[in-house]
This record gives sequence, structure tokens and C-alpha cells, in this order.
Amino acid sequence: MNIRSIFSGTFFTLVFLLAKTTTLQAAAVDLVLQNVTAPSSTLLLDQEITYTLRLSNTNAGTTATGYTINLPTSVRALRATCTTTGTANCGSTTFSSNSIISTNSTILGNATVGLNRLNLTLVGRVSSSGTVDNVVTVAKGSIDTEADTADNSVNIADTTVTTQTAFASCPSNGFYTRASSTDTVLSSINVATGTKTLIGTTAFSYNAVGFNRNDGFLYGIRGGTTPTLVRIGTNGIGVDLGRIDFNGFPTTTTGSAAEINASNTMFMIANNSDRLYQINIDRTSASFTKVSSSVLLSGIPTTGGVGTFNIGDLSINPVDLDAGTAQYIYAAETGHTPGQIIRIDPVTGASVSLSSASRRASRGQTRVSATTSCAT
Repeated sequence: MNIRSIFSGTFFTLVFLLAKTTTLQAAAVDLVLQNVTAPSSTLLLDQEITYTLRLSNTNAGTTATGYTINLPTSVRALRATCTTTGTANCGSTTFSSNSIISTNSTILGNATVGLNRLNLTLVGRVSSSGTVDNVVTVAKGSIDTEADTADNSVNIADTTVTTQTAFASCPSNGFYTRASSTDTVLSSINVATGTKTLIGTTAFSYNAVGFNRNDGFLYGIRGGTTPTLVRIGTNGIGVDLGRIDFNGFPTTTTGSAAEINASNTMFMIANNSDRLYQINIDRTSASFTKVSSSVLLSGIPTTGGVGTFNIGDLSINPVDLDAGTAQYIYAAETGHTPGQIIRIDPVTGASVSLSSASRRASRGQTRVSATTSCAT
């Protein structure tokens, strides 16, 4: 045997071993998706829906890296929380339409389902009425292979989604809410006579109410550790649409006053706060319930520091709305004696006093909010 033959044989053996090693390293994962808790059977349009799932890899000797979970097409993915059991790592997640995607999660394979797993709580928003066919699927990460996909989906009981009934796009009456620690009463007010008529009562407290003439609904803020957006229709009962995404801006726990402009932006000021927030309430937008801007108020008062503004109510001049001119916000500032009417530039936060009120408003355990619609 000559030297060339020896080296050729050695080279062939090395190539074979490398190929065999590569094949072993690329052994197929086997993802198993399990449902833990079914989502709500009935919801209203735009409410949040929650899926509680487990994700395992049952092929021992492999590590599943990454995944894509697809919620029903009528559900927009919002957020995900993850814990682990056994040898697994949550990694990070991104969202695209109805999909939750991770490229760096890991699950060590084990033949026993659930021994090593990700425990996932996935929250989305129902974006259309009717029946949500709650089929949730999972696909492997991009670097893995998977031959057996029989366990890659769960078929959960359907969810029925109904709609709220809106007010007229420009009702002639105003609206008045009175909130306690346990409920909120909504009434309409005849702006000509002052007559108040009960509309309905919500079994939780909300405040900072504004009317959106784009869709005919009232919107308010439900306070708490994670404040949520509330929408109210003709029956006067508020529907919690889920948490407000502060989008990296300073957070707050409640709202004291709000108003809505013609571009589906809610301007909101928190209790005893010097900060004005802008919240997207366009339900067709991917940024629905997200804060798009937050500015500190300045100029009024000239002394006192943070928390010295105490805004009792906000308003936007409907004539400005119709004319499409620069938007100022007008506020009743009740934190000083005497109180004052101020004008706020929502872009800069600069505030100017326009007049003094005759008395300082008292504040107790009940919260009052009033808003007109769009009548000029």
C-alpha cells in the first residue's frame, strides 16, 4: 500500500466520523405543548385573553433552543411571563401579530413529559367579535429539527366575544362619574337644565374619564399597581381592557383627570402629579393602551416642587378640535387657594394661569369626574 492510499483512507475515515458526529449533534427535538388553564369562555371585544401553557422537550439527549407559539389569528399577542421546572431556561421573547417568539430559550430533553419545561402565561387581546377557536400551536426554533409534531398544538374550549354598544358619536348630554373605593356610578347630565340621569354602575372604581368621539365610548383609568384602561358604553358598565403599557416612561398608579382628542389620544394626569401622559386608545393600532409621551408640567405654580399640581379635571376646546388647530389642554387646578384655570401645552408641559377659581375644591374618599362630548 502506498502513502497516497494510506492518507486517502485516513481522510475518508475522518470525513465519515465528522459527518456522523454532526448527525448526532443535530438529533431532532420533540416539543410537547400542554394546556394548563383554559381562557375565559366569554369576553368583550378588545379585552385581554390569557393562555396558561407548558412546553417540554421529550427527546432525551437533545436541547430544544427557541420556539414560536402562535395564538389564534384573532388574538394580538401582548406579553408573556415564564418560569421553569427542571433543566430549562426562559430566554427572552418578542411579539409579532399573534405570535410569541423566543430564539434563546432552552429545554433539556427528557422522555418524561413535563420533567423539564417552560411554564408560560401568554396574554393577548381579542381583536374581533364572534368565536375565538382557541387552537394554540408551537414550532421549533430555527436551529433545531423536529420530525414528530403530533404534540405541537392544543385545542382549548372556544371563547365567545361580544361587543359593547357605543353612545352616539356626538351626544348632546354631558357625563358625570362618582367613584368610591368599591364602585363607580355613571350619569348623564342635560347641559341645558342640569338634570342628572343614572346610566349604570360599575363594580369597581375608575376615574379620569374622557369621551372619544371617534368611537362613541367613554374611557377611564382603573388605578392600582398596574393601572388599566376602562371603556364604558351605553349600559354604563365599565369594561377593563387590560393594563396600560407605560412604554419606558415613568409609571403611575392612578389617574385623576383625562380628556381625549380627535386623534384617539387620551391625555391623563395622575393624582397629585406634575406629569401629563398621552395614551393611545385607537383599538386598531398595535400601540393600543401604550403611553406615547410623558412630560412634566411647568410654570404653575412657581414654587412647591413635585406634586404641587392637583388637577381636578381636564378639557379640550371642541372648536379647536373641529378647526384642527394646535391643541391646548385646559385644566382646573385645585391644589392651591384659590384654585385656578390653567392652559397646558401637551408637547412641552408649559402651563399658564388663565383665571382664579373662587374656592379650593375639597377631596375625600369619593372621586368625581365630568366630561362633555363634542358639542360646541
